[in-house]
Amino acid sequence: KLRSGKEIKLTPEHPLMTVKGWMPAEKLHLGSRIATPRVIDAFGTEIFSEEKVKILAYLIAEGHLSNNFVLFSNMDQKIIDDFKNAIHNFDSNLKIKLHSKEGCFRIVENRKGEIVIPSLRDAKGKFITKPLIDKQSSIRKWLEELNMYGKLAHERSIPDIIFSLSKQQIALFLNRLFSCDGCIYEKQKNYWQISYGSSSKKLIRQVQHLLLKFEIPSRIREKITKKRLAYEATIDGAHVYTFLNEIGFFGQKEIRAKKAIKECPQITRNTNVDTIPKEIWDLYKPDNWAEVGRKLNYAHPKALRESQRYSPSRQKLLQIAKADESELIEKFATSDIFWDEITSLQLEEGNFTVYDICVPENHNFVANDIIVHNSY
Repeated sequence: KLRSGKEIKLTPEHPLMTVKGWMPAEKLHLGSRIATPRVIDAFGTEIFSEEKVKILAYLIAEGHLSNNFVLFSNMDQKIIDDFKNAIHNFDSNLKIKLHSKEGCFRIVENRKGEIVIPSLRDAKGKFITKPLIDKQSSIRKWLEELNMYGKLAHERSIPDIIFSLSKQQIALFLNRLFSCDGCIYEKQKNYWQISYGSSSKKLIRQVQHLLLKFEIPSRIREKITKKRLAYEATIDGAHVYTFLNEIGFFGQKEIRAKKAIKECPQITRNTNVDTIPKEIWDLYKPDNWAEVGRKLNYAHPKALRESQRYSPSRQKLLQIAKADESELIEKFATSDIFWDEITSLQLEEGNFTVYDICVPENHNFVANDIIVHNSY
């Protein structure tokens, strides 16, 4: 398990990427830093109507999809109106009715037409008719096709189709999802944080993966509630600014988002986390630290040598790379790799089904949003 909350199960000999190269999982330890993608900018070309994207996001976040009902709960009037319009565009025969309390709405279908019951006649001998009733509305049928209906909150997941959409439509999906179940708040003065919570572990990992498509890393943490474990994905630092520009919020949360976006450009990246492992200094050292220090305008140029004691930030390493004209560390400083830290290791014994995946040429692939070597 990594600091970001990502997890992966591997056989002991399966290699993961470190600064010094591929290393078998069994030789890694707590605190080891391994390569994960900073961005997975892979988008699809599937065509999905805008109303379907919105409806899925709304119902995943705040829908009740069981007991023969399709319910939606929200108190934000702008979101309610948007949801109603999306439902109408999906099927004009559908209506939104207040269910049991303010802010809780039921989707029902207008039932039209009649069918004749040949075996029944009234007193005058005329055939008896009854309204044509389809117990399942079009919205419920669609949700069942997507394997969403009947799932409780902790069982929910994002349908496969969402992962095949364009960048614009995935951004719309995340916008509506976060506008319901997400939060944006000022953690401390001029320091904003965005989070998304769910009782479904699969759903929260899917959200983390979709955010990576926009180069927005997030951290998942577990929260203990009265009923069961809950999960929260958080975004902070400069990545809040990226989220607000690429995805944003809709409804009442737009007010806080506008305030945050004015302050976020002033925030630098979290250099305590977004760093290159200090093992980089085993691969590279300037011939003359003082000379590089002078190029970087250090008051005491020799003090730059102290950098070897720490994991350098990407920005600092890039400055050193340019000053010393080092292509090697410039690649490390500008790569699309985020060096995540192992925070938990557990050895599982027993009989397990294992899978071999081999990718030609580069011999590595991304699994669970972690870079792994071909298996064998």
